[in-house]
Amino acid sequence: MFAASKALFEDVGTEAYKSVTAEAGRELQMLLSGQDLSLKDATALLHAFLRAEHNEAPAAVGPPYKIVWILKAGGIKRINYRD
Repeated sequence: MFAASKALFEDVGTEAYKSVTAEAGRELQMLLSGQDLSLKDATALLHAFLRAEHNEAPAAVGPPYKIVWILKAGGIKRINYRD
């Protein structure tokens, strides 16, 4: 995930960073500062990463997305969605 790494390493001049911060800036800053993210926050950030990845490499990353959550209480939850 090249776009995600650009956002994570705060490569502020890149379209990926701008895209992720515009969509999930608060969530990205929480992650970068080591704060815990709620499921809602993590989902928002994941979606922003996926969209940024799709913008950079549409042949490699795109809908339909298959998302798997590993639940804290055990088990998994799966969803498929189109953006």
